[in-house]
Amino acid sequence: MAKIFILSQKERGVAEPWKEVDCQAGISCLLDSSIEEAKRDDAEKPDLLRFFDRGPVDSIMYFFHRGTEPDKKVIDYTDKALQQGLFQPTVFLLEALPADKFESTDYCPEAPEESARISAWIERGYADLGFSIIKVPPCSVEGRVSFIFLRIFELESQRRL
Repeated sequence: MAKIFILSQKERGVAEPWKEVDCQAGISCLLDSSIEEAKRDDAEKPDLLRFFDRGPVDSIMYFFHRGTEPDKKVIDYTDKALQQGLFQPTVFLLEALPADKFESTDYCPEAPEESARISAWIERGYADLGFSIIKVPPCSVEGRVSFIFLRIFELESQRRL
């Protein structure tokens, strides 16, 4: 979601959209729509497995890392989502790829060193909120997906005991 918004802002000529108030407001709208979508999905498919790529905690910590105060709507959304149990208490954080495999993009322009600092901020944010953190080792996409699904299966098995 944030990727789409950031790329659309860059197309409009905004060099660093994450520093713009309009960007934060746009991300807030995207987050609001995602919570509504999650509620509909939960009502229709209660066993649905949902993944958020860059959840609101990520966004908040990213803004702090950039020296920008997060928009109050983003903070409020996160509080609301946490209170409503939208997120499981476990978060998967992808460990960085080796430098020779690392690739900067238009929506994620950081060098490997800055990316590592941002990851540390994000990890701290989740830890501070009491999430259990599972680090996903660097490997192929298929390897990461397998790792995540195996851990989910293990977590579900433990929960049922």
